[in-house]
Order: sequence, then C-alpha cells, then structure tokens
Amino acid sequence: MTPFVSPDEFILLCDMGQLTTDELCVMREAGIRTAVELLSWPKIEPSPGVYDWSELDATLAHCQAADLKVLLRCEDGTATGPLWGPDDWYLRSTDGAIWRNHGGYGGNIYLYTLLSPWCREAMQAEREFLLKCIARYASPTVQLYPSGPHGGEVILPGMIACYCDEHALADFRDYAEREWQGNLAAFNKQLGSDWHDWSEVLPADLPEYPAMQLAPTTVNWLANSLYNWVRERNTMFPELWLSLVERRSKWAEIYEAGPRTGNWLARTIYKDLPGELSAPLNLLYWEIYRLWGTEGALDNVIPEVTWVGSQYMDGLYAFTDIAIRAGLRGFISGPLHTYEGTGTLRLDDWQPEAVRWSLKRWQAARL
Repeated sequence: MTPFVSPDEFILLCDMGQLTTDELCVMREAGIRTAVELLSWPKIEPSPGVYDWSELDATLAHCQAADLKVLLRCEDGTATGPLWGPDDWYLRSTDGAIWRNHGGYGGNIYLYTLLSPWCREAMQAEREFLLKCIARYASPTVQLYPSGPHGGEVILPGMIACYCDEHALADFRDYAEREWQGNLAAFNKQLGSDWHDWSEVLPADLPEYPAMQLAPTTVNWLANSLYNWVRERNTMFPELWLSLVERRSKWAEIYEAGPRTGNWLARTIYKDLPGELSAPLNLLYWEIYRLWGTEGALDNVIPEVTWVGSQYMDGLYAFTDIAIRAGLRGFISGPLHTYEGTGTLRLDDWQPEAVRWSLKRWQAARL
C-alpha cells in the first residue's frame, strides 16, 4: 500500500485554526503538502442520531482549495466523547467522578468527556460513528486515523487515575485472576494487599514511575488494554497514528498527577505490536518539542515510524537537528500562536521560512 504521507514529506501542518486559504497556500508553497485536522464527535453528533457535517465539510474544502491532503484525526470517544451517553459509558476516577465535562487534571480550564475503553456498549457506539465518518470522508486526498485514548493518558500509569469505572474494574479483575491463575494469596503477597476475593481487587495506584515496578499486574493490564484498542482499530483504518503526550519530565512530575511514562509505553508498543498489525503504525510523540527540550523523550525511537509534534513552530528551529539525529520520521507542527491582548490567530512571515529552513535540513540528511 502506498503511504498517505510520502517518504519525502518531513513536516505536516496542524493547528490551522483561522488560517485563510491564501495563508494555507503560502504554507503549501513553503513545502507543506499534508495538513492534520480534527474530527470532533460532539460537534458532528450533538445528540443521538442527529448529525451536522457542515463545519468539517467547510474545513476540508478549505484545505482542498489550497491543494493540501488531510490526515483527519478522529477525536473519538476516548479523546473527546459525546455528552449524551449513559453514565456507565464514561471513565470514572477513584473518587467516583464521571469524566463527562470533567475538570480532569486541568481544573475547569479544560473539560474532558472521555468514554471508557473498557465499556463494550460505548465502544460499539464509537465504532458505528467512526464507520460513518470513514464512509463520508475517506478519499485519495483525505485519510482518517485514530488518535489513541486521549493521547495515551487514559492508559499511562502515573498519569490520571481514571480507570475505575465498573467496566474497567471488571476487566482488571478478570485479567489479574487469569494472570495469577486464581492464586489470590500470591497476588496479595506481591502487592502487600489483603483482598479476600477477586471481586474486591482494585488496580494499583501509580503516582510516580517507580511505583510501576511494584505493580506489574496493573501496568501490564493497562498496556494490554491499549493493545486491544489498537488491534480493534487495525480493522478499520488503512494506517494507525498513535499519539502520546509528554514523557517522564520534571515538569510533568511537578504539575501533573505523576510522570507521563510515554517511553515505557512506546517501548512496549514497538516490541509487541508492529509485527502483528496489517496497517502501518506511526507513533507521534506529541507536545515534547515546545521550548524546553526532549527530556529523554527520544529514548525509544524506530526510524521512519516515529514522529514528533510541537504545537509551536519555534520547535522547527530549536529541534530539527535533534530530531534528524534521533532518526525520526518528521515533524507535525502548528503554525499559529495567540497574540496577547487580541485573542486572534495569524500567520507570521517567519513561519513559512521556518518550514523552508527545516525541510532543507531534512532533505540534506536524506541524501
């Protein structure tokens, strides 16, 4: 199968926001051939069975007018879900909070509506929605792809303890009992717990990376859950792009619930998944190239498979050479930033120049 993004494309454009057609054409002339856009389930299906495709239709027509292909990232239920599902469709935190318009780890600034990957009914509704989107939009110039369970944060140990809904607990208990062959005493001994029955068992709390070493059953269950999610989507999409957010950084340890262990997840994915999938797998390390560096995020890279994302085009100037030396496939970079005091977005002259400069570096490295 011919890859949607050709081997000589090293920069994809995202966060297009309010770019005009003329501005998109400027980026196309600078060397961008593919844009990354979002497909939002809540916007398209605001209530069950009621669909509004107009906004996304206009966005894709906008890109087509600038002669840009589009990688259409499906903000599915594990990234941004609909508000109208029953309560048991959604993730639930250890404190019982349902992740429907939930403040999550960002307070009330960012609200998250996330379906549980372990709820079969919710995942079936998601599958039906995605198939409608694929039927409507898939074409030689538009390719849809799944984005991963909320950037991997639903699955990452130490990120957010939001895998405590009834479906997740049932799945964990079944998994743990199988793994320990019903030997609850041995399971308790390893964890230092005192469960009396498998129906009482809870996943371990993983507040920091070292805690993972003490709870391998929970860690392996989370990895296995993600693998099952990827395997299922392997049957739906021509290519898979799995997004992971920031890694084990000091910043994450201070400001989040714990280190985002994307390196661990990437390592296990690379080891176990690519050989069994029929669809090509691309791994996107998202949000690591802002302004402060990689902080070890590139410890596990497969050349020509791994991409990085910046959100800020400053990252092209700061990290292009690092990415090339690490053997990455390329950059997914946002061109925009908000101007203080105006709240408007615009394209600066230096941004297409940053694309030209970076592309020359990538092309020279490939010669």
